[in-house]
Amino acid sequence: MPNLFLQLEKYSLRGKTSRENLFTELFAYLLSTERGLKKKYLAHLFNGDKRLIRKFIDAEVQTQVRMHDKSIVDVCMEGKGGRGRLYIENKVDSAEGNGQIEKYLRLMHKGEFLVYMTPLKAPGPEFLRTKRNLRAFLGHFHWEEFYNLLFAYNASRKNSLICAALDYLEGANMKGDLKYSQQDLYRSGNAFAFIREKGDSKVLAVFNFSSVDSSVGFSISDGGMFTDYFSGEKEELGTQLMFDLPAWGYKIYIQD
Repeated sequence: MPNLFLQLEKYSLRGKTSRENLFTELFAYLLSTERGLKKKYLAHLFNGDKRLIRKFIDAEVQTQVRMHDKSIVDVCMEGKGGRGRLYIENKVDSAEGNGQIEKYLRLMHKGEFLVYMTPLKAPGPEFLRTKRNLRAFLGHFHWEEFYNLLFAYNASRKNSLICAALDYLEGANMKGDLKYSQQDLYRSGNAFAFIREKGDSKVLAVFNFSSVDSSVGFSISDGGMFTDYFSGEKEELGTQLMFDLPAWGYKIYIQD
């Protein structure tokens, strides 16, 4: 069966930013139709702040919205009663324009937030040349992070449309390069995992460094039989992994 998003891409790629627009509509549609995913995404952005999650969880997800009748932003969620906005600018094949973030921050009002979704390495906060509304800028988040949230969310649902979206993101190199090696295996937001090898033995560890429950999904190149270090139970792990961890929780597996 052909992938829906690859089929749509054939019609959409006719301009410089058309691929970016397609990603924006896909991203907005998933957040609009999957409340659970939207909640996980907001928790990721706001580091589990329940007040801000409640503020935006019922917000309509709109695309191509003018920021106070000025610049157009890719995605916008408006909080309850019109109080506060979450602006999301998506970058796919390019970085932000020169001074673009500073311009947005100067336009923003109290109670508004800005985040950048990007496939590129995020610069540190020192790159900003303005001090205005710095608290409103949530930072750069990689598409890899959204892919992993989507993967974990869909692990128990197997929604065919989300599976197609995951395939599309993976084909567009938005999955990230997660290797099974002695180096860091996975790092995204407050989640971290690594594997260490010595001889024929391996240790796989997964951590949730946050105050809220978190689902962590990622890939490894080789699965196999592992033993839970704490319970002693053996478990067959495939190449596509997903762990539901409580706040500050962790899992450690060994393979001899």
